[in-house]
Amino acid sequence: MGDVDRLIDELGRCRSDFSAFNQLVFGKNPAGKPPIHKGQLRYFLSTLMPKYNVLVCGNSWGKTELIARLHAYYCIYKEGLTLDPREAAYAPYNTLNCAYTYEVSAKEFDRLTQLRADSEVLRFLIDKVDNVKRKIYFKNGSTFTAGSTDKDGRLIEGERYSLLTLEEAGYERKLRKITENVLLPRTIVPNMVDGGKLHFIGTPKPFSDQYYYHLYRKGSSGESQRHFAMSGSVYENEFLSAEDLRRIEEDYADSPYRRQVIYGEFVADTDAPFKYEMVYSMFHEGIKRGEKFSRRKYILAFDLARKCDTTVGHVLDFTDRPFIVRVDSVELRKTRWVEVYEAVSQLCREWDAVGVVVDSTGVGDVVMERLQEMGIQVEGVYMTPKAKEQMILNLQDALSRRARVPYPYKELIGDISATSVVSYPDPDLEDELIGYRWEDSALKTDRVISLAIGVYYLANFGVTERLDVDYAANRISGPRKTGVRRGTRRRVI
Repeated sequence: MGDVDRLIDELGRCRSDFSAFNQLVFGKNPAGKPPIHKGQLRYFLSTLMPKYNVLVCGNSWGKTELIARLHAYYCIYKEGLTLDPREAAYAPYNTLNCAYTYEVSAKEFDRLTQLRADSEVLRFLIDKVDNVKRKIYFKNGSTFTAGSTDKDGRLIEGERYSLLTLEEAGYERKLRKITENVLLPRTIVPNMVDGGKLHFIGTPKPFSDQYYYHLYRKGSSGESQRHFAMSGSVYENEFLSAEDLRRIEEDYADSPYRRQVIYGEFVADTDAPFKYEMVYSMFHEGIKRGEKFSRRKYILAFDLARKCDTTVGHVLDFTDRPFIVRVDSVELRKTRWVEVYEAVSQLCREWDAVGVVVDSTGVGDVVMERLQEMGIQVEGVYMTPKAKEQMILNLQDALSRRARVPYPYKELIGDISATSVVSYPDPDLEDELIGYRWEDSALKTDRVISLAIGVYYLANFGVTERLDVDYAANRISGPRKTGVRRGTRRRVI
């Protein structure tokens, strides 16, 4: 048996043993330690079957080394192909490591190139390296590429990948968008069960997209066989010296981001009122948008547009206060006021709403008057800086507290208690909540503010008995309640 035959035979035996594969291909560790640490091995073994894989780890955990060796393994074995060995030998096979910049993704290209220089086995298995295109070509037809998600992912379009790793996923501000529109379609690969594998790897950041946390929670729950997630502590990296660990501990001893840097935990910005777990717990797949139940009471809450922003409204089921359910919403961008009035009126008809609460600052009084003329019961909340702060604090408190879940939502949510405010899944509202900051006035916050207006009103003021309104005729056909000025009331907080 020649040297090549012996190598092929040894590679075949190492396919089911990632640790042995690393020792064969990359050589033994000079310090006498295993070629990879236990955390890296655990992640590899757990991600061979799931479609979506998430690793949130501390700094210096060893993610760069893991990603490089993961791509080498997949390219050498053409992992995941359902073809017989003869067909697989001639089948195209591509893997991609991408990040928010080329400079970051190129670290894996550089690391694989260095590993090739240090490994006789890898030099034999790799045909050539293209430093311009950042591609590594293997002799079996596999190709590794380093790419970038910059420019909304246009730079990585046009190819299919059996393994796609997103490095430093915590930096992707539009992770859900880039995943659904670019990354996921790139993994539609024939002759693979469930297509190519997706890996989201990195240390979470205070500004990380809520979708990163969503994928992590779904993968770590064990509820879906298509999802896997794990966290990794820097203490798992046995290749770090005691001095390295001591320095990391000292540098972050008093930092609010200590658990993020060391343990890879999601830590929200200190200026963020809504934390990752808080936002995640609000949304439930069992609640369907627009699903209406009999004998329920609904109210509308609107944040009205100014010169260039958006009018946003929510439909809230408040039958079992303090438990509030967001069941529908509307967003009107640069819309004429007559169309805003009609949209509010239509929502009132659809949900048989008891009334509407609006931000009465600025144009609010005019809007309230017009809605009143249309026969709609309106309450106005005057939005001062102090009022806005109190509303956000109230929404924060509502998302922190648990409440009893009544019928019929108990069956939909699958739990007897939940946050005081729940909603159908809404990625846009999720992103706005997790991105909300106390001091940043440039942020888009229409969805959050309109929700905060409704929740604050329901928590602090009574909802008056609904007028018998004939919405179709736009007139009030029932009697006024004594002492209540319909449509002109302002709540000054």
